[in-house]
Amino acid sequence: LSGFAIKYNYRLAMILERLLRIRGEKAAGAPEAPSGETADDDAAHGADIVMLGFFLNAEALVTEIKKTDPELIKRILVIDFNLQNHARIRAHGFRVAYGDISNPETLRHHGILGAKIILSTINNTYLRGISNEDLVDEIRHINPDARVIATADNDDAATELLNRGAFRAVSPPAYAAPAYTRALLDALRAGESDVS
Repeated sequence: LSGFAIKYNYRLAMILERLLRIRGEKAAGAPEAPSGETADDDAAHGADIVMLGFFLNAEALVTEIKKTDPELIKRILVIDFNLQNHARIRAHGFRVAYGDISNPETLRHHGILGAKIILSTINNTYLRGISNEDLVDEIRHINPDARVIATADNDDAATELLNRGAFRAVSPPAYAAPAYTRALLDALRAGESDVS
């Protein structure tokens, strides 16, 4: 039994968490955000751009948006499971709502149906209970008109996401490769100049 539990620990934890959350919400209402407002307050306002989750790639994206088009931040709603991240997300100027993006009802509840653009910036490695491929399928089912920008772990995954209907598939490793190559060549050149 313990071998089974270890192998499926994440799935079991998700099932238990959902059961406890449902019972908790029935007893106490919606979860509270750190600021004291209910976690669903921002969702009621809707957004034409929705970002699913907030992790490393999203942090880099925020930095770029602030440089190039800071007004864009006001149009984005972030749906994130980790309430501890919400204060940091709000500090960037985003609206934020609590939710498990692997749950289609969460996506519907937070206005995916009305969104024009949906961003999934989290790599499959860090997603739990769903993949970018599954997210694209689910979003296309809920809102076929939305333009979905998803994250791919490699070129094959990018092709698969595009085949499933993603508007764009961004592969951070593919974009990082030229920078690594330049750094490697610079290091080699610097080493050669040290020798001569």
